[in-house]
Amino acid sequence: MTYYSDIAARVFQDAGGDPVHSTALATWAETARDRGRSGVIVGQDGTILAETTRVRGRVSADYVTEQGTKRWGLRSNVRDLAVGAISRQAGQPAIWISTADLTRGAGAFAR
Repeated sequence: MTYYSDIAARVFQDAGGDPVHSTALATWAETARDRGRSGVIVGQDGTILAETTRVRGRVSADYVTEQGTKRWGLRSNVRDLAVGAISRQAGQPAIWISTADLTRGAGAFAR
């Protein structure tokens, strides 16, 4: 088990999901930070549904990327509102997981 697969399985399980479905999440996490992504919206079945990016200013917030906004036809791409809309359209529970939750911390061998 790689560092990212260990972390992704743990995060997925902590969120109430089956860690068996965390493979796509682990793969996504490997390059997320390099691509400037703040997080990901993932379905209960492990499908990556959309990515988010953080916009910093007087008020910082996470937004679904343009690609995700178009894919799901979102009226609002603010992460908090988008998760529910994407979940309904995807027909399954979905959660947002931050890139930091997937790229920081100890892997299995450090515990």
